[in-house]
Amino acid sequence: FNSLSFEPFNTADPRVIQALKEFYQDFFNEPTTDTEVRKLIRSLQEKAKTLQETLKTNLRLANRYPFLANLQGVIERLDVLQNPGQDYYTTVLPNENDAWLTLKEDQIDPLLTFMNGQKRVIYDELLDFITRKKPDLNPEQLERLQSALNDPLIYLDNRLQQAKVVLTQIEIDLRMELEDQRKQALARIEHLQQQMQQMPEFAQISSEQQAQLNSRFNQIRDIVQNQELTVSIRDKIGEFERYQYPQLLTAMHNMIPTRSPGEEQEIEETINVVYEHLDRIPIAFSKNVLENEADVTDYVEAVRTVLLEAIRANKRINL
Repeated sequence: FNSLSFEPFNTADPRVIQALKEFYQDFFNEPTTDTEVRKLIRSLQEKAKTLQETLKTNLRLANRYPFLANLQGVIERLDVLQNPGQDYYTTVLPNENDAWLTLKEDQIDPLLTFMNGQKRVIYDELLDFITRKKPDLNPEQLERLQSALNDPLIYLDNRLQQAKVVLTQIEIDLRMELEDQRKQALARIEHLQQQMQQMPEFAQISSEQQAQLNSRFNQIRDIVQNQELTVSIRDKIGEFERYQYPQLLTAMHNMIPTRSPGEEQEIEETINVVYEHLDRIPIAFSKNVLENEADVTDYVEAVRTVLLEAIRANKRINL
């Protein structure tokens, strides 16, 4: 006769099954229909693996969201739910239930809520705003926004909502400053154009040449209108006034037609004139600080000397 062997069949304690089902519900935020120990354990392991992969995906974004580095320890901890045998789930896990739920409530849920909700949108607004507008931010504004981003617990409670209030006010302030700077720049362009049009040389060139010169002012107006940074507007208008505007005046002077042969010409009309902005004419002076009347006298004389040399070299100086 063939010998038969029997192994004892252990029926799981219904209280263990109920405890596993409750843990599944509480930890993964969804119920399970499994009623057998082995199926429950398999479901727990699969859900732990899925959660771990989700956290790994988020951890890859830690460069943008530094506080996500906290997920590293959680990810490692989730290995425990995937590898042990049945005894862990039936005897050890019930005693660790509170620790697991604390881990979920303190670290997993807040970070996943952040990544999947409106808080992440606000954080991105803060980060992108600083990236775009940093040149326009004063030290106090920058410090207030940066301190929010540097907060390792910024994703908790209403901290980001408070930061959003600060951001909104700074946006309003910068927009007002931007439009004020744009208005000033456009007014300056208009002044320079009128200044050019009132010069005697402007009346001596053709209407086509006048239109050519005027078009350059339209170009700088368009550039100013398209700027989204106050510092950029200042840079553009400063560059135009120091470099491009003198070049336009020089070009205008060279457009003046020469007189017919036989007509008398003044010396001024036969020489090549170059316009330069005062900022581009270097003043050599031995001191960096004027301390007394003598220093002022010496500096004024140095300026006078340099400017006279420029005039004698056929330069016209824009102030």
